[in-house]
Amino acid sequence: MSEHGSEIALVLLDAVMPGESGEIGLDRLRAHHIGIPVVLMSGYAESDATRRFSSAGELAGFLAKPFRSAELLRTVHEVLDGRQPR
Repeated sequence: MSEHGSEIALVLLDAVMPGESGEIGLDRLRAHHIGIPVVLMSGYAESDATRRFSSAGELAGFLAKPFRSAELLRTVHEVLDGRQPR
């Protein structure tokens, strides 16, 4: 829990981040929040992007960019409900 009394329920992570790679960001996140679900967003093909991130543990979902807000909401709801995103 944070100092404000809330927990991080899910992380949306872009494969390409300013200043450092998404892989480094995911490694740092996993070092402190091992079980937190992570949804990867990328303009790369899903198989290529998820393979790059496989060393940091399983991803909860994937969103191919560009995506619509309805796709984002559906994926977030499915992950938070414990379902495998479509």
